[in-house]
Amino acid sequence: MKIFRRKRMRLIKEGKFQEYLLYALGEVSLLVIGILIAMQVNNMNARSKIEDQIRGTLIALEKDLKQNIKNASDLLMWNDMRDSVITNVLEKKVAKEMYQNGEVGPLYASFNKAAIIDENLNKILQHEDHLGEEYASLLKELKSYKSSIIGEQEINKLFSDYSLEQGRHLTNNYHWFYDFMKGEAPEDGINYFMNDPFYFNRLALYRILMVNNQSLNVAKRRSDEILLMSMIEEILSSEEQKSLKEILDDNGFSNCSLVSCNDSIPEDTSYQSFTNTLIQNNLKDTLFLQFWNNKGEAKGRLSLAPGTHLNQQISNECIIEQLIDESCHQKYKSAANTYLIFE
Repeated sequence: MKIFRRKRMRLIKEGKFQEYLLYALGEVSLLVIGILIAMQVNNMNARSKIEDQIRGTLIALEKDLKQNIKNASDLLMWNDMRDSVITNVLEKKVAKEMYQNGEVGPLYASFNKAAIIDENLNKILQHEDHLGEEYASLLKELKSYKSSIIGEQEINKLFSDYSLEQGRHLTNNYHWFYDFMKGEAPEDGINYFMNDPFYFNRLALYRILMVNNQSLNVAKRRSDEILLMSMIEEILSSEEQKSLKEILDDNGFSNCSLVSCNDSIPEDTSYQSFTNTLIQNNLKDTLFLQFWNNKGEAKGRLSLAPGTHLNQQISNECIIEQLIDESCHQKYKSAANTYLIFE
C-alpha cells in the first residue's frame, strides 16, 4: 500500500493529474475485483456446504425409505392374512371349532398401521429453496410422496375410529365379549359371529376400509418409495449406485413369472387378494399391455410410453400380457411383491 501511496503523491507533485486519476481508478478497480473474487469464493464455499448437507440428508432419507418399505410390506402381509380370514367368515366357510380353539375371533374391533419415518423428508421440504434446478424432478416427487403420507394418515384415522366404534358396540351390547377377549368362546358369542347379518355388514365395511382404502394406499406409497430410492441413487451417483431392479430385489420384490402365450388362463375361484405391481418401460417403443383376472376375464388394456412407469392395482395371480400388433408377445403371472421391468 505504501508503494501505491508514493506513486500517487509523485504524480500529484509532478502535476500529472490525468495520470493520477487513471492510476487511482485502476487501483480502485483492483480493490473492487478483489472484493468480488472474495465474495465469489465465499459463495462457492457456502454452496458447497449446502450441497454436502443436501447429500447427507438424501442419504439419511434413503435409509428412511428402506425402513418405510419394510414397514409397509409387513402391514400389507398382515392385512392380506386378515382379509383371507374375513372372506372365509363372510362366505360362511369358518367352522365352529375355529372359534372354540381361538383361531378366529372378533375381527373388526382392532386394526393395524405402518409406521412412517418422515423426519428427513420434512427437513428437505422445509429447505426446498436451497435446492437447485437439478433437484426439480425429485422435489416434485417428494411433495407428492408427502401428500400420500398425509392421505394415508387420514385413512388410518378413519379406520381407527371405525374399529374403536365396533369395539364399543361389542362392549356395550354383548355380555360375552369380555369372555372372548380372555380367550374363552361362549356359545352366544360364537352364534353371533357365525350367523348375525349385522355383524357381516359391519365386517364387510371393515374389509372395504382395510383393503380398498388402507392397503391400496400403502401399496402405492411403497411403490413410490422404491422409485424415490432410485431417483436418489441417480442423484448421488456413487460407485455403488443401484439400479431400480437391484433396489426392488433388495427390498424383497421379485420379477413376475414368465408363462407361454400358448398357455390358457386357468380359472381360479379361490380367494384372491389385491396388490400394486410396479411396471417400468425402459424400451424405446410404447408398451401395450392386456390384463386378465384369475377367472380368465379381460380386465383392461393400457399403454405405457418409453421411460415411464405405473403402479397398477391388480389381483394376485393376475396375468399380464404384452401385446405387439394386437398379438400376444409374452405373458407374465403376477403375485404379491412382484414387478415388471421391460428392457
